[in-house]
Amino acid sequence: MKQLREFAQHKREFDDLNTRVVGISVDDVRHAHQVWDKTTDRQLTILSDPDRRVIKTYGLLHAKGHEGGDIAIRTTLFIDGQGIMRWWLVSSTAMDIPKAQETLKRIRETSSTARNEKAWGDNTLNYQRAAGRAQDQKAEAQLESAFDL
Repeated sequence: MKQLREFAQHKREFDDLNTRVVGISVDDVRHAHQVWDKTTDRQLTILSDPDRRVIKTYGLLHAKGHEGGDIAIRTTLFIDGQGIMRWWLVSSTAMDIPKAQETLKRIRETSSTARNEKAWGDNTLNYQRAAGRAQDQKAEAQLESAFDL
């Protein structure tokens, strides 16, 4: 919850980058509403995903991960306005979740790369796709290691 509170405190900086922070939880609507109201002071969107549809879509379900229940794998994602996942970080513990300033920095860097991608054409896009595949493999290895999969 500490991380959500910190992100809420930096809402204006995210807004300045035209970035919307959304928290997704496998908890019920009541719990998500409490988090939205008390933890984020109504500054961030908190999505309740008890059926795990969104979490499954992004491959972030850790089946039977906590006391036999399905949980979400702690992940920070940056999805651009076109719906392209530009950056993500899988965290094995709550302490590994990136701070707001680190996330803001990555968004700035990624947004700059996306602008350059348009300017430089297909060569950069092809490089980014190859780098994305390498990052996919690294993220998959991180998941397997973090959760003994």
